[in-house]
Amino acid sequence: MKAPDIVQNHKNFLFHILVIADFYENKKPALIEASVILEGLEELNELAKKTNVFIVPSCTLKFHSAIKEIKNIIESDKYGKITNFSYHLGQYLPDWHPWENIKDFYVSKKETGGAREMVAFELTWLADVVGFPKDITGFCGKTIEMGADIDDTYVMSLDFGGRYGSMTIDVVSRSYVRNLILNLERGQILWRWEDDFFRIFDTETKEWKQHSYEKGEAADGYNKNIIEEMYIEEIKTFIDAIERKSKFPNSLDDDIKVLKLLNKIEEKNEK
Repeated sequence: MKAPDIVQNHKNFLFHILVIADFYENKKPALIEASVILEGLEELNELAKKTNVFIVPSCTLKFHSAIKEIKNIIESDKYGKITNFSYHLGQYLPDWHPWENIKDFYVSKKETGGAREMVAFELTWLADVVGFPKDITGFCGKTIEMGADIDDTYVMSLDFGGRYGSMTIDVVSRSYVRNLILNLERGQILWRWEDDFFRIFDTETKEWKQHSYEKGEAADGYNKNIIEEMYIEEIKTFIDAIERKSKFPNSLDDDIKVLKLLNKIEEKNEK
């Protein structure tokens, strides 16, 4: 099957999959936005693999200073293995584009709702830091009226086989929040998005240590924590991967795995 056939076979596709198909047809490498819809993605991924066309989805937060350093600490095994974690991302959807109504762009559509999109984005970097879950369950639904027929809140439990995590993603929080509490055998990590540090409790010293990191600069009009450096590093890594100097830390295979988890939550809530 050719890329145009895949697009034709999926009547619910959005512009995203058209772009992937176009790059594939022209045999050009592409760094695309992380996927939100699974439909058609697996077929295009198989075509890209067979013909060696380099197409990878974005994973910008993997390049955030705090996330990179937290991952390094976990991998060092200084504090032992992860036992559990809780994570909350909360935003208010009308604040995303204050210059336009949410009905005028993709976040108000059921398939690409703001909260649904962020579940996929956040699972991408979380799975890289804590591992990919063996199972997931949870709830999702509409909790307030914003003029859009979307699920605005997702509450999930993740099973990693002997360790566990909880994750809440919503677009109804009136103040932006991104908080992580991560427990390890010999420590605990606390990270709040608005700080330029995270804290680590060391069970040997019985003390909290403050771990500072480079915050970077944000573009005018953006949240101060959406730093430009992570985008720049991501583009550089993509170029290096094209030139086979390094490996890009995300793939369409990874995107597909994450989207299957997201679909699993929604399917359980439809029953």
